[in-house]
Amino acid sequence: EAIEAVRERGKPLRQGGLAAALRDLRDLEELPERLGLDVELAGEVTPGFQCRCSRERVTGALRTLDPVELRDMAERDRGAVCSCDFCGESYRISAEELLSYAAGPA
Repeated sequence: EAIEAVRERGKPLRQGGLAAALRDLRDLEELPERLGLDVELAGEVTPGFQCRCSRERVTGALRTLDPVELRDMAERDRGAVCSCDFCGESYRISAEELLSYAAGPA
């Protein structure tokens, strides 16, 4: 019942109402009124970025690679360095670690 009410309220928005309300919008505080909503803005929120990369995530991803690839990286490159494209953090994985991942679960 509540889902249907939400679906009905959202119907005008999906049919172009949101685009029309956003057109020529000068102040965000005007938006609820333009959408026919009775809301009160509680305040401003400053967005922030926090990367969720970690050594555990990197090693988890490496464990999904084929054991042949892991052994090749260990032998040829003597390990691996994985860098996060978002925050720039680098994780050094030793050849021994790569070989243990290639061997499978302990």
